[in-house]
Amino acid sequence: DHARITYLLNSEWMRLMTEKGGELTSLPAPMQWNFFNNYVKTEHGRTAVIIVDAMRYEIAEDITDMFDADVKNPCKYDLQYQIATLPSETKFGKAALLPHKWLNYEENGAVTIDEHSSAESNNRQAVLQTAVDNAHSISFEEIYNMPVQSKRRAYFKDVDKLVYIWHNRIDTSGHSDQGNLPTICKEEA
Repeated sequence: DHARITYLLNSEWMRLMTEKGGELTSLPAPMQWNFFNNYVKTEHGRTAVIIVDAMRYEIAEDITDMFDADVKNPCKYDLQYQIATLPSETKFGKAALLPHKWLNYEENGAVTIDEHSSAESNNRQAVLQTAVDNAHSISFEEIYNMPVQSKRRAYFKDVDKLVYIWHNRIDTSGHSDQGNLPTICKEEA
């Protein structure tokens, strides 16, 4: 089971870090839990943050190459790595990318952000709106399933400052027994 193995590896990593007198914050790299303050909060124009769960850095590099090849529609992007939250599970990582003072792991297994649920896009939108008025949060599937392109345009036209788009297809496929991950990756590219 992926979650169990990940938990064991993360626990051992943290034990060894502590044993050697180190902490994650001593590493010379940005921390995932500072993402909003370091990158989003400082933006002044309209900003789209696209979160693709389980995407590895190398795949993101390939996507930026596709952006660079599209000379008709240039876009600004900044590809950087960060030290992930531990344990490195989806529910912790997604919460860490939002504005927060505290991230809490509840007894029932839920992750809360300053006492707000972090599960589901609508809860994340409420968290975003504590920091940015009229911020939006939407799943990629919701955008993909909008019946016509004009509805997508209308949705994004309503975005004044910030939208987070959550894409879970790779992660979901990785947890399924269907073994369809290569097909999903090919479709997304």
